[in-house]
Amino acid sequence: MPPRFFKAVLICTTLLWWSNPAHGQIQRIVSPDTTVGNHFGTAVDFDEGRVLVGASGEHSCGENAGAAYIFEPAIDGRYGLVARLAPANCKTGRFFGHVAALSGDVALVGGTKGFLGGSVPNPVYIFERREDGTWSETAQLLPDNVDDALGFGASVALEGARAVVTSVGDPGVALPGTAFVFERRADGAWTQVERIQRSGAFGAFAVLDGDRLAVTAPGVGTHPDGGIYVFERDALGIWQEIGRIGGLSEASLRCDLEGDRLVVGRSSAEQKQQGRTEVYERRSDGRWELEETLRPISSYDFGAFGTNVALSGSRLLIVGYAEQINLPYNIDRVVYVFNRLLNGEWRQQHIIDVGNTGFGVSIDLDDQTALIGEASDDKRGAAYIVRLF
Repeated sequence: MPPRFFKAVLICTTLLWWSNPAHGQIQRIVSPDTTVGNHFGTAVDFDEGRVLVGASGEHSCGENAGAAYIFEPAIDGRYGLVARLAPANCKTGRFFGHVAALSGDVALVGGTKGFLGGSVPNPVYIFERREDGTWSETAQLLPDNVDDALGFGASVALEGARAVVTSVGDPGVALPGTAFVFERRADGAWTQVERIQRSGAFGAFAVLDGDRLAVTAPGVGTHPDGGIYVFERDALGIWQEIGRIGGLSEASLRCDLEGDRLVVGRSSAEQKQQGRTEVYERRSDGRWELEETLRPISSYDFGAFGTNVALSGSRLLIVGYAEQINLPYNIDRVVYVFNRLLNGEWRQQHIIDVGNTGFGVSIDLDDQTALIGEASDDKRGAAYIVRLF
């Protein structure tokens, strides 16, 4: 029988074992670095069939210096390594690869380091693919104002010639969070074009969809009323706030945005933190209205359903836990797959399960293809490419 990491559970009915990667059902990409705890898979992104995986714990030029890897499919469909990314000024303890984003021939990779409750500012690096297929570092992003650099690189997003990098606010010292928007000029240089600030823990996570940007502000400390802010770039190039979903008390918020649809994962919601995920639609009058609240078919105490979310068309990935064995914590993190039916209802279709708490630490979704990272302190790290039905 194939190993457990090839298990996928179809809704209440069939147990499938997908053991042949050549058939394209599930492929497991392992880290070229065999070190335990390299955190390969801590960040993943998928674009045009190309895969970017961050390995923030890799001991490249020193302990926890970090690295990132790019994989591409061969003719037989198997993904192979084509590039290893590391900054020219590689440093110990940078955790490079902690955040990563990919768009076409451009990769955006950064790292953060905890320091006295804040973080040491690290540049976020741009890598680009050259005509000969090699990847090289072409730019470093930092705020125009050095005073804004604390915590820079908490989250990154990339689409085309536009990049977003955030720093998280600290309500305890009245430090606002910031989302920095960079754009690539005609001469290839990247320049900061916008600086968006809000109070609270604004900047914890960001997602970019064309001329729209969603940024989370988890509910923490003196700002328990967290929220999701949505911005849109107007005809003059100014980013205007077009909506805020408030009343979110979660200390960790994840979201995804596609057009007029916003998905919000609320992993600590419900009485026993079973978690839930909310789907919002933007109406013609500009209001963001709750369309549907999603929960798993089998809900578990402390299940943290909504730990991570990814949206693509009529499919949605949601990370949570599936097993609770009378312990104060869960041991098996899985990825739930929801499909949107013709009547507009979202319905759970599959559960993807490899039997590891580190599974689902990062996810991405492109139509029928899911990319799922698995990173932990006691394993080598991996990424899974799953073909959905």
